[in-house]
Amino acid sequence: MATEFRFPDVGEGITEGKLVKWLVKVGDTVAKDQSLCEVETDKAIVELPSPENGSVLKILVEEGHSIQVGQVLIVIGRRGESVPHPKAETNAVLPAENKKAAPVALAPFIQTNPAAVLAMPHTRKLARILGVDISKVKGSGPGGKVTDADVQKYKENAVPSVSFTPSRHGGETQEAEHGTVEVLPLIGMRRAIAEKLSESHREMVHVTLMDEVDVEELVSLREKEKTRLAAHNVKLTFLPFIIKASIVALTKYPIFNSEIDVEKKEIRIKHFFNVGIAVDTPEGLVVPVVRDCDKKSITEIAIEIADMAKEARDRKISLEQIKGSSFSITNYGSVGARFATPIINPPNTAILGVGRISDRAVVRDGKVVVRKMLPLSFGFDHRIADGAVAAEFLSELMRHLSDPNTLLLDLI
Repeated sequence: MATEFRFPDVGEGITEGKLVKWLVKVGDTVAKDQSLCEVETDKAIVELPSPENGSVLKILVEEGHSIQVGQVLIVIGRRGESVPHPKAETNAVLPAENKKAAPVALAPFIQTNPAAVLAMPHTRKLARILGVDISKVKGSGPGGKVTDADVQKYKENAVPSVSFTPSRHGGETQEAEHGTVEVLPLIGMRRAIAEKLSESHREMVHVTLMDEVDVEELVSLREKEKTRLAAHNVKLTFLPFIIKASIVALTKYPIFNSEIDVEKKEIRIKHFFNVGIAVDTPEGLVVPVVRDCDKKSITEIAIEIADMAKEARDRKISLEQIKGSSFSITNYGSVGARFATPIINPPNTAILGVGRISDRAVVRDGKVVVRKMLPLSFGFDHRIADGAVAAEFLSELMRHLSDPNTLLLDLI
């Protein structure tokens, strides 16, 4: 008997996704647990395995379409077996947002005095859609009123000279009150990011402390070790050093390695150090987690960051790899920025923003000298900690970055 394979509940509160790619086609023979398709959820891209051996009899959802938990995606059975018709209530209706609209061709539209033209709003809108300068249309209605028919008749002799096409985001073009707009569906990862950051901004009391630290010695140390580790195909950035310095500071000020439970009126200080690293991907920020950073060397952390960043950008990262952070770091210095006010990643209490290292003029022993300075932005939830404690945390962090030997590094 043919089996209807439905989009399963993959946990984490996920109720919908997008079918990214089919890995099989109708007529293929599949084995139990063989991957059938790739589905994008608001967390990651996951592969869905076949529930049994058989042949692919029918595929019910096209690539790029949204799917709901419980929706029938594919039918598997014996070759030549009749395919059951899925019940309407088990298949979610594909939303209009997934339908690709053809580009809207628009002619040049220059109005000299459109307000002087007598026309209804829907007629003006029609003129905008067709690219017609309504001030040039002779009205046939009462008092010279321009009608829809007048606009359409005028258009017959007009030749479009320019076109408007959707951007690389693939949105749908629509006519709004003030002109053409492109409507992008807020779905998948982008919607998850919007909802999570809105929750953070709404629930937390965000405060950001900013300062610069002299990292002349850190730059020298990293340059020396970078060359040595490159021979072993290990890319050493500044981030592993910053993670290690953060762990030392968190050990001394554990309130920033915690989370708050408002309903239970509790603050939970975590005795593990799992650092979430913000990674920019074409679909938005993903925060893979480097676990047990206190137990790993600089080299081990560097290797893990590189691997996770690649998996995140390839959308191959698993749900397990983006859960369980106790502290977060975002490195906007990699794109040239110096300071920011980073949004805390719930349920974390704090986040460290890392800016671009640059040569700055500073005073040392009464003299102006040029030093390599690292800008830092430390964001924390003021409900859980006060500014004085946050300032002490940042000072402790900076002390170890300015003198990396205090970290007792193991770079082997």
